[in-house]
Amino acid sequence: MHRLVQLKTQKWVISEGPVAEFAKLAMKTMSASYPEGRFETREICLRYLLHANASYSNTSTQFIRIPLLIKGEIKKAEALEIQAAEIFKRVAGVEHSDTLHSMNDLAVKYLEQGRHKEAEDLGVQALEIPKRTLGEEHLDVIIMMSTLARIYHDQSRWKEAEELQVRVAETYKRVLGEEHPDTLTAFNNRLVTFQEQGRWSEAEDLAVEILEKCKKMLGPEHPDTLTCMSNLTAIYGGATPVERSRKTSSTGPIRKAEDFGSQLLEVERRVLGDDHRLTLQSSGILIEVYKGQNRWKEVAYLGIRLLEAQKKKLGEEHPDILDSMNSLALVYQRQGRWKEAEDMGTILVELSKKLYYYAHCYSTASTASTASTASTASTASTASTASTASTASTATFQSS
Repeated sequence: MHRLVQLKTQKWVISEGPVAEFAKLAMKTMSASYPEGRFETREICLRYLLHANASYSNTSTQFIRIPLLIKGEIKKAEALEIQAAEIFKRVAGVEHSDTLHSMNDLAVKYLEQGRHKEAEDLGVQALEIPKRTLGEEHLDVIIMMSTLARIYHDQSRWKEAEELQVRVAETYKRVLGEEHPDTLTAFNNRLVTFQEQGRWSEAEDLAVEILEKCKKMLGPEHPDTLTCMSNLTAIYGGATPVERSRKTSSTGPIRKAEDFGSQLLEVERRVLGDDHRLTLQSSGILIEVYKGQNRWKEVAYLGIRLLEAQKKKLGEEHPDILDSMNSLALVYQRQGRWKEAEDMGTILVELSKKLYYYAHCYSTASTASTASTASTASTASTASTASTASTASTATFQSS
């Protein structure tokens, strides 16, 4: 819309209509369309935020729910979530669905900040209210239960997390059906808990079951099916100590991980492209499988290809680029490619300084890594020179 038209409309609203009502409508629209606050959506979030703040200043703050995590404004986001929860309680009542969801959102905000006690207290409260009034099979109750399970999971309280995850999965299965996306997501959450505890056999059985349902419901090349295949590859790659004797076996879990992961990566590159999120994820998993076998040539090849795809997808200064560059520098060290490792470490230090929220940890780690690379290279070079000199000296002595 042209700026003059905007100005004329604004003057008309001020003179003829209630500004707060229009601002409230704008906030509702903005809240519904505001993208998730991730690095990839940073620019569009910042643009939307200007409009959100303008609308916010003209409202009575009723029914405002909009994230402000972008720009690192966690405290502002938290303040708005608390304000929204209090408004919902006062206007709609503590048992209203919007109030409960607002409390649930605030619990998630606390969890994302590592404030587990506050997240748990609010999560328990948000769950107990609808359980009492709506019953355990109401979808609002299941959503709150899933959040509380996540809070327990993040604290490694596996027993409590798993108990809730089982109830969530079984309720979704009974209410929505075993092939509903929410049901499969719930079972996948259980799968993650199995993996975190190293319960590979149970994880494999559940992953195979989920994969078969995804194939039946969505087809073999649907992104969700490919995600299930990726999960199974990761499970095969996470062999337990008992299984490690079978790592090199043609039927062992590591061999399965390699075969399954290679096939998956080929399908994802063909169907989704090199720079798709799932392709990047599968590349990372296969890299870890090769690392477990000390196959550094394959690790380096996949690492370089992964880094280039990430740069194309995410840009040169995304935090994931730092992880990949750091990993690749370490691979170069393993291969004795000291100059390349040192060059990569130098680039990594400079790049990390540009990312303000990663600067300290990565600059320190990368500087240490570069120094270690240089030191190791120097030591290796000195040892090689000494060895060569010693050999030459011995040869000369023998010939004389």
